[in-house]
Amino acid sequence: MDFIQCINDNNLMMTDYTKHTVVDLVRAIYNKCGRIFENDDKIKELDKYIKGKKHILFILSDGMGSNIIDELSLIHCMKSIILSF
Repeated sequence: MDFIQCINDNNLMMTDYTKHTVVDLVRAIYNKCGRIFENDDKIKELDKYIKGKKHILFILSDGMGSNIIDELSLIHCMKSIILSF
């Protein structure tokens, strides 16, 4: 069985690199911090969201992490930050 057939047979998803990915976001944050990568249209589009921001907080959570955040009370700072987006 080849790789593509395995993905299709098991209802898995392949990343669509024509859309924004986590890697693009990290590259845009690196650019803001002075670490220059090649700029493509996806990075330039993300730059407009972080341009002029003094602080950037990037939280990546998996399924377990998101369940823990869901259980936090509304007054917890992590929950309030996530709800503000």
